[in-house]
Amino acid sequence: MCRELIYLISFVLVLGLAGDVASGQEVVKINFQAQGFNIPEGYLPDFGEVFADRGNGYIYGWDSDITGSAHDRAGSHSEQRYDTNIEMQDPVNRTWEIELPVGFYDIFLVCGDAYYDDHVSTMDVEGTILEDPDGRSNFDEYNVTVLVREGRLTIQPAPGAIKSSLTFVHITRVKVFKAYGPEPDEGATHPDTWVDLGWLPGDAAVSHNVYFGDNFDDVNDGTPDTSQGNQPDTSFIVGLAGYAYPEGLVPDTTYYWRIDEVNESH
Repeated sequence: MCRELIYLISFVLVLGLAGDVASGQEVVKINFQAQGFNIPEGYLPDFGEVFADRGNGYIYGWDSDITGSAHDRAGSHSEQRYDTNIEMQDPVNRTWEIELPVGFYDIFLVCGDAYYDDHVSTMDVEGTILEDPDGRSNFDEYNVTVLVREGRLTIQPAPGAIKSSLTFVHITRVKVFKAYGPEPDEGATHPDTWVDLGWLPGDAAVSHNVYFGDNFDDVNDGTPDTSQGNQPDTSFIVGLAGYAYPEGLVPDTTYYWRIDEVNESH
């Protein structure tokens, strides 16, 4: 016997915010290049050094020193940022990371080499696989939005990559004004008679209205009998003595839950 948990969210518009998501808030641009060459304007350089505090406001780098795999192609491309790269499979797969606050990020990633057209740039960006669309070529460019959960954005070659290289990357913080990242995930089957629900808060949230029940419409509508109150914490225990549903969750029952974010009123 098992219980299924389905996650529902909605956004409480307290301050008249324009929407649930706002992008373009904070951008960091990293250019992957050899030392001693021009750094493109507006970019921070990565020379292939081991992950560490770079002294420029960010902590980033590689899982090993690969400065010997960094290149400048001496004018093979008209733009300096496309004229540089660091090889990621020379000879084994290497991983690049940057320390970031937990949250969503828009990623613009350019992979390849201005001099060689034999790269297959199938990439793994924070667990999202970006398939090379055209096989061996000079460059591949990707736009993807990813959730950074553990405080580091990770980029590495994915299965099928051949001679992959990083050229440059733009990382843009996405502000989210609703709860996200539910645990357990939506549609998860839960094996116990109790559960600790967790979520990541919206950027402007100061507290959270919790709704829980076994009737979809009631939870979706936020009826009083499904309301579990307002709280500052981003976790909520169900099915234990002293908490909601103290008698425990019922086997073979689908439960629904919803978090409404409440923003500080001015």
